[in-house]
Amino acid sequence: LCQLIRIYEPRNIDWMGYKITKSNPYTYHHIVERRYGGKLTIENGAILSRKAHDHLNYLEVYVPEAYDDWQRFFRYINAKGTPLTKEDYEIIKLITYYETKYKVRRTPRKLEGYKQKKKVKKRRYQKERVQ
Repeated sequence: LCQLIRIYEPRNIDWMGYKITKSNPYTYHHIVERRYGGKLTIENGAILSRKAHDHLNYLEVYVPEAYDDWQRFFRYINAKGTPLTKEDYEIIKLITYYETKYKVRRTPRKLEGYKQKKKVKKRRYQKERVQ
């Protein structure tokens, strides 16, 4: 991941257009998944934030066409081997727009809802236990 960051100089924005923050740090995305023999190399990697990575995993299951578009974009960026340009950011906007045709939310609510429900259940259990 450090080598990818040095080469592509992401400037606090990942390859899917998400901002990088302390609560949304960089992650390494395997273009070819490890379970299918994908290696931890620059050519097989993409710079994503935690939220972008979650979003991409959601797309893989629920909107595979959009997932494939992102994967093609990541391969294109790696083939170029240079930091993202204005044209690349336009491609990011187009892919994001394409996702909206399928009514995909920028942050998958199913994942957020799951996390929230889990917290609520835990709180209820703790309250019941105390009483």
